[in-house]
Amino acid sequence: MIAAAAGGWLLWMASRFAQAACEAPLVLYARVDGAASVFAAVCLLIILTFCFMDVKPRQGPWWACSVGAALCSVCFLATLLLGWLGIKIWGSVLLYGDGLWTRMKQAEPGSEPCNPQLYHPLSIFMIVSWTAPVVVGIVAALAILAVVLGCVYVEAVYGGPKAAKQPHGESEGEEDEPLHAWAGWQGTPASWLSREVPHET
Repeated sequence: MIAAAAGGWLLWMASRFAQAACEAPLVLYARVDGAASVFAAVCLLIILTFCFMDVKPRQGPWWACSVGAALCSVCFLATLLLGWLGIKIWGSVLLYGDGLWTRMKQAEPGSEPCNPQLYHPLSIFMIVSWTAPVVVGIVAALAILAVVLGCVYVEAVYGGPKAAKQPHGESEGEEDEPLHAWAGWQGTPASWLSREVPHET
């Protein structure tokens, strides 16, 4: 949804400012990035549909997909990620190369090297595009670390005393078992007791 929304906005910007004066081809960048974002959104939707749709309910759980399809999806997503990085690097060079950011800030109104209504939204969008994945990654890493530390704490607090009460080498199910193999054995009478003694004549 985020990729589709960003792609639609970029295409709208490219269409609105198609004739805007700018020394950098920002309109072309907006078209390429917007089309790539929409394409990536459609591909992700197709992958999720095929992986999570219950096509063959008798052959596995509803969320399962074949190993081959999963590997192909991972390779395709890696290709999309590399394409996304290439487009963002190209756009960053156009937006901030040759001191364009500084010249836009210092230019007098009406003499900017690029239309401000085209440049400023795209430059802010590029900053967000680079920082948002980093922030999301840091938050995800901190969340995973918090979960791991929480599991360790719960294991140390609730798992330690219970494990300490049990003798070494014994499990829970072995606490009620007799310590000696003969304790509580009722067995059958000895063989010599059941043996018939011949009568003397």
